[in-house]
Amino acid sequence: MTQLRTAKYRKKGQYIDISEIEDFLVKLRREADRVENNDRLLTANQASEYLQVHRYELYNMIKRDGLPCLKIGARKFRFRKIDLQKWITKVSAKWLKQRQIRKK
Repeated sequence: MTQLRTAKYRKKGQYIDISEIEDFLVKLRREADRVENNDRLLTANQASEYLQVHRYELYNMIKRDGLPCLKIGARKFRFRKIDLQKWITKVSAKWLKQRQIRKK
């Protein structure tokens, strides 16, 4: 026979299934991992791999297209993944809008 795993919630006298708490903690950890991955800084090599462009093209995109980056010292650049995702969305929306105007 399976033992029901419950804990008493002290303030209201209600019983809570421990498996619900475990499920909640798993979901919370996944969300924390997702946020952590988006906020971590990428090197130029990692960013170019993520965008699937050559590293030299990445530097051109910074100058030409306003690719968001953090400049560290004189020569090092770092990129936040969430900023790259937002930039891709912005640029692709702009490109689609220009393409629709040309068709008219």
